[in-house]
Amino acid sequence: MILQDQVLQLIHAQLDILGYENYAYLGPDEATYPFVTYSPVSSLIDEGFTHDYEQIRTQMSVFDDNSSPTNVIDMLNNIEHLFNRNHTLALPDPDAGSLTCIKKTNEWLRRDNDDFYWQGTIEFVFYCQKTPSQIAISSSSSSSYFENWSTSSNSSSSSSSSSSSSSSSRS
Repeated sequence: MILQDQVLQLIHAQLDILGYENYAYLGPDEATYPFVTYSPVSSLIDEGFTHDYEQIRTQMSVFDDNSSPTNVIDMLNNIEHLFNRNHTLALPDPDAGSLTCIKKTNEWLRRDNDDFYWQGTIEFVFYCQKTPSQIAISSSSSSSYFENWSTSSNSSSSSSSSSSSSSSSRS
């Protein structure tokens, strides 16, 4: 989650550079059109469990209440250009690593006729190269998870076996 938070901070800062009002996850009801929302869709730790990098799929949506989709299309093109493939950006925390957009996966445009706005959505897969300190954090957090899991599963199995032995002694 630490790395994912860094990616969201970087996306926010980059959208600020474009001058777009932007929000993580959802825009507030009082948001002024046009605006952009962004959120992680999924995260995949590197193959081989070396914790050297992580791939984070992120979705960005543009909302505008104009009668024409032109502004939404222009904003999507600017966002795509901003995160141009193979353009590497440093994450806000220098110890976290760097971020490279490796591919655009989806893009679509739709009109919401109930609320009368256009929504354009684009998805990117970002390659997050971790620094040695971030790799150490990732490795230690996953190993402590498994250590805690094995400890808790052993204690629950021993408590269940002791309760089953006490119930069998009652019969």
